[in-house]
Amino acid sequence: SPHRPAMPPPLERTRSSGTVCGSYTLLDLKMKFRQLDRDGDDFLSLDEMSDLLRRGNPSMTDAEMQVLWEAIDNDADECVDFDEFLEFLYEQYGNDSKKTDWKGARRTFTALASSKGNSHLMDEREFEEMCLSLELYDHQRFGHGDSFNIFRKVKNANSCGLDFNGFKRLMKLLAKEKDMSLKSLVSWVAAYAPGMSNAEMAANPMA
Repeated sequence: SPHRPAMPPPLERTRSSGTVCGSYTLLDLKMKFRQLDRDGDDFLSLDEMSDLLRRGNPSMTDAEMQVLWEAIDNDADECVDFDEFLEFLYEQYGNDSKKTDWKGARRTFTALASSKGNSHLMDEREFEEMCLSLELYDHQRFGHGDSFNIFRKVKNANSCGLDFNGFKRLMKLLAKEKDMSLKSLVSWVAAYAPGMSNAEMAANPMA
């Protein structure tokens, strides 16, 4: 298996609720990603990540660095997007024994489905709101059209929306679409504060 640093350097914690991995929130991870993304292109290069990786293991050789980089860069496109960054940090900070947080995901589902007065079903627009606010859309694998397509794959033609069991199937499809682990995705969704974007969360850390 590829060499892994003993532990990456500590991330700054916000006071926002809803952890994604360990005790870190989605906002913590987004802030760290943006801090490392010096050129602001929404991707991390090997150069941009090298300091973070070496701080976790100062004795790491260039060859070990390359092996680790290739393990993080899942699609071998020579850059790391936020999904890949999240997966890497989840491996470092996450608790492998912790079960997938479907309880937290149910809270998110109920909050979204209740926004239009129906606490039992989620519609396409509510799913789109979640994807937008959590910045699940990316430049490569998953766009607005894809969210509607996978929603319609799961939704019964005679139904107005998805119940929670349908939402769980939707999350499994979404994890495959974005090529990330289901546990990471569900933890991300469980940390969501409906109606508040990441920018608003940053502006209101006590929310």
